[in-house]
Amino acid sequence: MPRLYSEKKLGARQRQLRQRLTNIATTQQNGTIMAKKRKAGGGASGASKAPKEEDSRVRINTFEDVADSEDEFHMNRDKVLLDEGPAAKKMRRYQEEEAEARRIQKKQLQSMTEADFGFDQDEWLGEDAEENAEDAAVVTEVLPQLQITDAMSQEEKMKIMRTRYPEFEHISKEYLRLQPLHEELAAAASAAERVLKAQAAKNNRLVPTPMVITKYRACAAYLAAMAMYFAVLGSTATDDATPAIALDPVELHEHPVMESLLRCQKMWTQVESLPIADPMVETEDGDDASEDEASFAESDNADLAVKKPTKQKKTKAQRATEIAQAEAAARRATKLAKAEQDLASLDTLADKAALKKAARKKKISQPKLNLLNADDSDFGEETALTAHEAAEKAKKKRSLRFYTSQIAQKANKRDAAGKDYSGDADVPHRERLKDRQARLQAEAEKRGQHKDAGPGVALGDDDDASSADEAPGTRRDDYEDEDGYYDMVAARSNDKKQAKLERAEAYALAKQQGAQVIEAEIIGDDGRRQISYQIQKNKGLTPHRKKSVRNPRVKKKEKYKEKQKKLKSMKQVFDKSAAAKGSASYGGELTGIKSGLVRSRKL
Repeated sequence: MPRLYSEKKLGARQRQLRQRLTNIATTQQNGTIMAKKRKAGGGASGASKAPKEEDSRVRINTFEDVADSEDEFHMNRDKVLLDEGPAAKKMRRYQEEEAEARRIQKKQLQSMTEADFGFDQDEWLGEDAEENAEDAAVVTEVLPQLQITDAMSQEEKMKIMRTRYPEFEHISKEYLRLQPLHEELAAAASAAERVLKAQAAKNNRLVPTPMVITKYRACAAYLAAMAMYFAVLGSTATDDATPAIALDPVELHEHPVMESLLRCQKMWTQVESLPIADPMVETEDGDDASEDEASFAESDNADLAVKKPTKQKKTKAQRATEIAQAEAAARRATKLAKAEQDLASLDTLADKAALKKAARKKKISQPKLNLLNADDSDFGEETALTAHEAAEKAKKKRSLRFYTSQIAQKANKRDAAGKDYSGDADVPHRERLKDRQARLQAEAEKRGQHKDAGPGVALGDDDDASSADEAPGTRRDDYEDEDGYYDMVAARSNDKKQAKLERAEAYALAKQQGAQVIEAEIIGDDGRRQISYQIQKNKGLTPHRKKSVRNPRVKKKEKYKEKQKKLKSMKQVFDKSAAAKGSASYGGELTGIKSGLVRSRKL
């Protein structure tokens, strides 16, 4: 690499190089001429040993071909400096790190085996099949069979049952508890089924399945599953009186009867808490239904007396109660429909005719609410609100978020409308009072000059007068337009201040109530959201900083002043202002030297 010279040195070096090249060219030319002269007058000796012109041209190609020892010294020093630069050092460090990483990876790959890659060649080829078979052999230990003797007490036998069959005690208690309930549900379900058949024959339409029948089917399925569990548990018993051990717990728990038992238990849990008195079983004619129910009650020896409700005037509270009951009935009907879908899988335990009716049943019509005459009352206008009125009032009630969003929207609209009225807009100046008075006076004088239009001329027929009369009106309109424009600008300023106050009040109210103000997002014409107020006004995004931070010189100046004040509090500092006044010499302590005051301390 050539050395970098300054302009002065570079000119000197160029002159030296040019002189040297000239000398070399002259020497080569002289040598060629001399060779030619010797060849012309020479004898028969060998070929000339003078350098050829082609060789001299090949030798001088770069600066290094004509460089002397000083130039070589500078070039070598520049090369050393460039090799030791930051870029070269960084490149060498990167190359060394890459070489070290490659060495570590190569060493790690050499130490890896086929098992590290997820497969073993020996295992694939099957060479170690015998060894693997020996290793995979399972050792089974045959335990002695459980012995239950007659000498064991009842508690010991129950302890063994709880250890081997932990679910047996719970299932047995459930079986004993549901037996009497199953009988009651069977009687009630038979009565309800007869009522349903009578209603279906009379009305020629399907009637929804009542809750009694649904609970009866679920209870029967659950009891049947528990009975099958007991049968499978005691399947090892023989006809003779020989003692036998119950089925092995592992085999019993893997039996399909356990899955059926769990499914039936889940369905019974869903239906058990529902009330038996199902409101869906209703008749269109109350008298006929009451007679049918009374006849079936006498045949089944059950007390199913149905009382005919007397018609009374209903108050608003009663109507609200009925509305709530109707909604509860609709929710209960939905829940029943879901439960009946779960029970549809019990084909062997349920009646086929009932399943067909349940599959073809229609949606339960929700009772219509009497909202037209909801305000009718026997006591006139009441203060209490009905459920419908309360719901309507809650819908119309506006929350704090609504008001804050309205404030934000209005503020954004004002900002968008005020973009054209920035400082760059050409706003006309307001006319001064003196100028206005002078203009009005001139217009009045001009109108007074046209009063004598001559006899026989009707008022307002003079074109000049009419034009003169129209001119002030036009000027006045222009003036009013200008005033209106100024009023509009002032109104926008006032609206902006009012919006700012409303925003502050909204935030204060939200802070007082512990709420959060969420501004509504405004989507522009291009489909993009506008920036928020915090981003536009730079609120809360950056901490507050003094204005002096913007100017580094002022910042350093203030910092220097603060350091000077601290230094004066620690030690005495020479004051130039005091020296200028002539009090630079030490005149004792500024606090004063008192003869009766000792400031030293005794150790």
